Amino acid sequence: MPDDPSRRSLLRAVGAAGVAPALLGSVDGNPLEDTVGDLREQDPGIENALVKSVGCVKPQEDPELYGPTDIHAQSGNRGLSVALNDEGMITVLKWPSPSFYDHVKYHTTSRDEPRWGVAQNEGAFLGLVVDGETTWLRELATEQSYEYDRSDSVETVHRDDERGLTVRVRSVVARESDTFVRGVTVERDSDAPTDVRLVAFANVNPVTTKHVGNPTQDWCFEEANDGLAQYDAESDAVVFQGDGVDDSTGERSRVALAWGFDGETTAHHVGGDAHDPAAAPAAAGPTRDAFDAASEGAFPGNDAYAGQATAAIVTDLTFEDGRAEETVVLGAGETPVDATAALESGRQRSVDDVVAAKREWFDDLLADAPMPNTDDERIQTVCNRALVTLVTNVDRETGAVVASIATQPPYGEDWPRDGAFFNHALDLVGLHEFVDTHNRWYADLQQRTGDPNEGSPQVPPGNWAMNYYADGAVGGPVPWEIDQTGFTVWTLWDHYEATGDREYLEAVYPAIEAAADFFVEYRDPENGMQQRAHEDDNAAYTQTVVGAAPVWLALDSAVRAASELGNAEASSRYEARKRELGDAIDAETYDEEAGGYTKDPDVPRPGGIPVAPFPGVYAPVAWPVCFKPFDDDRMQTHLETLWEGVSETFEQPKPDADGAFGGYELKALVALAKAWKDDDEKLARVREGIDWVAHEHARESGIIGEFWMVHDGDVVSINAQPHTWEQTLFYLATLEAYPPTDVAARAEQFADCGGVIVALRERDRGRSDTAHGRGR
Repeated sequence: MPDDPSRRSLLRAVGAAGVAPALLGSVDGNPLEDTVGDLREQDPGIENALVKSVGCVKPQEDPELYGPTDIHAQSGNRGLSVALNDEGMITVLKWPSPSFYDHVKYHTTSRDEPRWGVAQNEGAFLGLVVDGETTWLRELATEQSYEYDRSDSVETVHRDDERGLTVRVRSVVARESDTFVRGVTVERDSDAPTDVRLVAFANVNPVTTKHVGNPTQDWCFEEANDGLAQYDAESDAVVFQGDGVDDSTGERSRVALAWGFDGETTAHHVGGDAHDPAAAPAAAGPTRDAFDAASEGAFPGNDAYAGQATAAIVTDLTFEDGRAEETVVLGAGETPVDATAALESGRQRSVDDVVAAKREWFDDLLADAPMPNTDDERIQTVCNRALVTLVTNVDRETGAVVASIATQPPYGEDWPRDGAFFNHALDLVGLHEFVDTHNRWYADLQQRTGDPNEGSPQVPPGNWAMNYYADGAVGGPVPWEIDQTGFTVWTLWDHYEATGDREYLEAVYPAIEAAADFFVEYRDPENGMQQRAHEDDNAAYTQTVVGAAPVWLALDSAVRAASELGNAEASSRYEARKRELGDAIDAETYDEEAGGYTKDPDVPRPGGIPVAPFPGVYAPVAWPVCFKPFDDDRMQTHLETLWEGVSETFEQPKPDADGAFGGYELKALVALAKAWKDDDEKLARVREGIDWVAHEHARESGIIGEFWMVHDGDVVSINAQPHTWEQTLFYLATLEAYPPTDVAARAEQFADCGGVIVALRERDRGRSDTAHGRGR
């Protein structure tokens, strides 16, 4: 069936509505309307589930059906992650992991609504009280950028022309502690007011639970996340705290967040959220919403509130030579003691020191990262942003890598399919220990016969669930995905190819073997393909090249792993099934008219808008599956069709193109850059695409979303930005299109599936036997 964006969106909406995985697993490969109809027939409660989730998922807003992602920059340390929008507001605040939980109350609904549907008091933000009147910085003319390409400190500059004040805010999550600091500098014109105070407001929603198969608790059902907020005079801070049981693990979960200034707090107020109908306190009185009070320059001084709490703190600014400085500090921890300790660690250091230490950390982590050989500074910026995002989105405990820290869409999970590509890049930049930890975690999560993982009993032995929170709890609604298993086996083997670490290979080989054994048996006797299964986040069971190609890749990887470890019998068995499946892929999925290996034989040649999110031919067949050599006639046709499928994107924005959208062009660009390296004219096409992504698709801050859309005549990067996979693909594609200087002389020799990546591996390992010539 055609895998069009609207179809996928509604299926994802059904999943987010809380549809039982067992129900989704039983759905046959029908068109979208029939699928939803079948779901309703099998479970009459589906209608209620969809109605209940209407505030979470709005298919009519496709592609932003979860609400717009209001992120322009992020900073993190693999434990605490903070996102800012382009007005300098905190829109996401995750702790103890980039995966969970989001503790700031912030929920967009539609790009067409004022403030995208966010209530006035949602988020956390700063303001100035001038002569008793409050101006929130988000209301002023604002510019924002990262301070350095290879770090994540963010500079936001606000200008108040009416009062003659310029406010510079430097925001960064510390490297050494779970502390977020915001250094505020206010400069006044000569005739500007001198009675100026700094106010920090926060609508914090302490979250202590997450749901298996339905990742909506910390952003859509915020009214259920009550907590306690109180001003603590001893620490001179407002401390928010929550205590509960995490539904996904059954274990106790606690969080505390302490907010304060480096200087003395001169006024404060703790109140209740008056803008959420499910939590509204009295409009007046001691528990009045802190936002409403602070907006009027009033701070009644209430000390505590239990429920949906808001808080504002104020400090006086003292100007010297027209300049005043103050620091707002957030500390996160399991208990109030832990949070205030983190707060104090931030108070004891200057913002300059925190920024410098963070920059040094990135320089050390990414010291060996190869960079593209281009003088286009924008491309370099986007590549660096991809690397910084990638390493900070790695959970410090398990090595899980989230698709995004965004909650809208709820992408704070690790999809092993995505993770395979992340690992490929992490190995390339020399962070082998990250990949080792990540892959051993994958091996532990695999469903095994006789040892079922809690929360994923419907995953067949040898496979993985759709995705996982960083603690191993299952995140998404689709029970398992056959292509995901294929890519996971690839990454288990690919890390060995990158490192030659035999002890590692012996440790993960049982996982490779279990998956390969499943693939040998899970065959369709009628056509030699794999049996029907979930493919690529699809709630229906299908049988296409989307599943077949990664299975072929996994069998190829298993052949190599078994041979390396001397298991000739297994290697021979996997090779036989791989050859049978390869013949079936050629017979069942190649369509001459469509111009390649199609997701469905009935899918026509791609054309029109949108084309890029789900092109008619399956890009990974060319890479990383490398099903055939690039000079094979069928693969040459497939590559040309890939270009046709994405090239229209690079002409955007076109006149009257509002509503057009696309995404994942970079999957094609990586493969095309590898294949066309020895053809200057064709390689120029690839570079054209990369240039478009850097200059049009990426946001001003250099981050890339999962998709792009044309809105008000401009290309806008949307959905889960910064999106770890899209940014990683940009980095890999750019290295192939602009080979680093020390391998550029040999670049034409690598016009194959190995490409520049293999050349770099050879360079780094000091040997020439790592290229196994996949796609022979």
